[in-house]
Amino acid sequence: MTEARTESDWITLVDDESDQTTRRIDSARAVGHIARRNSPGVWLGTPTGSRTDRWHPRLTRDWPMPLTAVCFYTTGTAYEQEAAELVASCNAVGLECVTRGLEPRGSWERNCALKAGFLRSMRAKLRGPLLWVDADARLARFPTELLTLKADFAMHLLDGWRGFSATVYFDDTPEAARLIDRWHVRCEAEPDIWDQIHLDLAWEDTAREHDLTTAWLDERFAKIFDRPADIDPVIVHTQASRRHKQDVSDGVRGGEQLPDESVRRARSRSRCRPGPPRPARECTIFGHADDSAARWQRSRIEAVRSAFQRCRERGLTRVALVGAGRHTREVALPANADDIIEVACILDDRADEIGAVDSIPVRTITGCPHDISALIVSSDAHEAALASRCRQSLGERLPIIEPYRDAAALSGTDSR
Repeated sequence: MTEARTESDWITLVDDESDQTTRRIDSARAVGHIARRNSPGVWLGTPTGSRTDRWHPRLTRDWPMPLTAVCFYTTGTAYEQEAAELVASCNAVGLECVTRGLEPRGSWERNCALKAGFLRSMRAKLRGPLLWVDADARLARFPTELLTLKADFAMHLLDGWRGFSATVYFDDTPEAARLIDRWHVRCEAEPDIWDQIHLDLAWEDTAREHDLTTAWLDERFAKIFDRPADIDPVIVHTQASRRHKQDVSDGVRGGEQLPDESVRRARSRSRCRPGPPRPARECTIFGHADDSAARWQRSRIEAVRSAFQRCRERGLTRVALVGAGRHTREVALPANADDIIEVACILDDRADEIGAVDSIPVRTITGCPHDISALIVSSDAHEAALASRCRQSLGERLPIIEPYRDAAALSGTDSR
């Protein structure tokens, strides 16, 4: 974490690992670098890769700029209705929203790859900041904080590191336009890789070479509707892809895609990775190639299998899995296919709805049986959040195993 120390006319960013000054910003012109003080929902990643969540009272715009929400939808699909509901929610809170129908490309991933090109066209037509929101977004209130945001670009980092392109802010600046152009080039070159992976890597390319000021938005501006969070959301995403992805991809549901592990380590500290820009294909663990998918699946199963084996070595032979989603069905249960230890139950808030998975009963976390000897978190995307939830609910009475965090620690790559 980088600390911001304020003087009368300067903001000094200090890296707490080296205790060295990374940047001194003249506060009289720092409005070009940091959001205003009364915007607690944003924090800054500077062009040098430092970050701060402290604010200087003089950092404010002299006047608000207009903000326009933009979105496309694929014609002839369920996303037309999603976009209509988005526009209605924007109208209800007083935010202008411009939508356009585009011809679908035959798959959910390729449809999403149209996003950057659509934003280029909107940038050419509209002045002022643009706020991209997915068609499944719903506005709970006007995003007032963004009117005074002094950053070229802003987005939310899912789980503290993954670029999340469902809500993305671009100011009307040359730096933001460069980022959109880079994003567009990547999406056109590799349309089967998720657009948010391309955006993350385009950000890295642009931030290395230009003075791109970035603000990371907190979860209020990109709230996934069923993720537990004690916040009052501004923008809620209803995850329409869960309902419509197969329909727009001829019945084929693509697998999960994650950036390279080096991206996770860097973004957790709001930084670019060192070295020159790399092609999108070289930065993706899970792409559209079959061999990449197989390698990624094997690595996940091996991580969870190792967790089962460590439990057996410690005499923790009756465990509960935390999470009854796809990861449990596709990864955790196959990892225990030869019954390394007994999976007595699965813990999930939707216990009443699910009932059982492969004949294993599903219970709520608070209803965890007393004869369970350990919990194994069954999620790669939400591992840390689920582990924290279990600790809050159950205290320290049970060991909580995090397979991916443990695997990263054993390999020396854990950055948490």
